[in-house]
Amino acid sequence: MSAHVSSQIISAVVSRLSAVATVHVVPLHSVPIETLPAIVIENIEDETVEALGPGPVSERHGMSFEVFGLVAATSGMVTAAGALRTEIEKALMSSKANITLDGLAKPGIRRTSAYFRHDSESLQKPVGGWSMKFNCVYHIKTDAPDTVV
Repeated sequence: MSAHVSSQIISAVVSRLSAVATVHVVPLHSVPIETLPAIVIENIEDETVEALGPGPVSERHGMSFEVFGLVAATSGMVTAAGALRTEIEKALMSSKANITLDGLAKPGIRRTSAYFRHDSESLQKPVGGWSMKFNCVYHIKTDAPDTVV
């Protein structure tokens, strides 16, 4: 059984980001402090934005997710978080293959916003970093939701 295209997209993102740091697709409080610096993918959303045809239906989906580059809260946190943000953006947006996730997302992923975030309650020690929102579009047919059209 093949995975839905939305899961394939998240897997492709995880694969690219794994070259930068340990990647977690779990709630922030579940991230082991010893894995820092780390990347947390959260707030994953998938919306059908257009559906055409009587069936099988051709669908266009809009997908969004946040990538939180997580570092320990120390005196050098801003610099370390900035360096991690740079590597995350390069991993996801430095080439056409990365931007389109090897053809899964057309026209490709975009970073739509970023904000600096602190967290002192979820983990054993205070952490912070850049949380970046990305979005993309993909197309499927309802009879093959595991295949991009």
